[in-house]
Amino acid sequence: MELPWFKAEYTRGVRDFSRRGIEGLRFAGMRLDQVRFRAVRGARADFALAALTDCDFADADLAGASFSRASLSRCRFEGARTTGWTLRHVQARDCDLRGLDLEGVDLGEAVLEGCDLSGLDLRSVAGLHATGMRLARLAGAVLERQYLAGCDLAMAHLPGADLRGANLSFATLTATDLRGADLSGAILFAADLSRADLRDARLVGADLAEAVLDRSNLVGADLTDARGLPSGGPTAAVLG
Repeated sequence: MELPWFKAEYTRGVRDFSRRGIEGLRFAGMRLDQVRFRAVRGARADFALAALTDCDFADADLAGASFSRASLSRCRFEGARTTGWTLRHVQARDCDLRGLDLEGVDLGEAVLEGCDLSGLDLRSVAGLHATGMRLARLAGAVLERQYLAGCDLAMAHLPGADLRGANLSFATLTATDLRGADLSGAILFAADLSRADLRDARLVGADLAEAVLDRSNLVGADLTDARGLPSGGPTAAVLG
């Protein structure tokens, strides 16, 4: 569905469309800056290939909306309804995604650099292994048994995250904050954990074979039954 009324108002300088109805409208390829879409009725809206900067979608109904290949910068989505979202190949930076229900959403080939996903249940999200999450904020996020092999989580913040049984083989976790995270039974084969902060983390039964632990901090970490540690256990350098 085309949107001549929206374009007309936007051209006149209107930026607040809160609580308006934008169901099924096509914003594909548009460049939108500082637009308020708070609590809009936006089911099936199409933002594919759009460039959105500082837009506010808090509490919006975006069920079935598409943001495929969109570019999102500093956008807010907390509390939005996101059932059936399409987010493949989205390029998002410093966006607030807290409080979203991402069950069954496919994030394949997406970039979520610096985005805030704190506390989200990401167990059923598809394509996370191919999602770039450098600098992402994932404090308390639930990633139990997630397939994250090869995922880029460099400098991400995951204190208290649930990563039990997650497959993090070959993942990039350089300088990542994993304080108090539960990595019990996680597979960290050949993962790069250099300079990672693992203080007080649970690594019970974790597989650390060939993992890079250069200057990582394991002070207070529970390494009971962990496999693949350097001969003789963690070194003073690893405990850094």
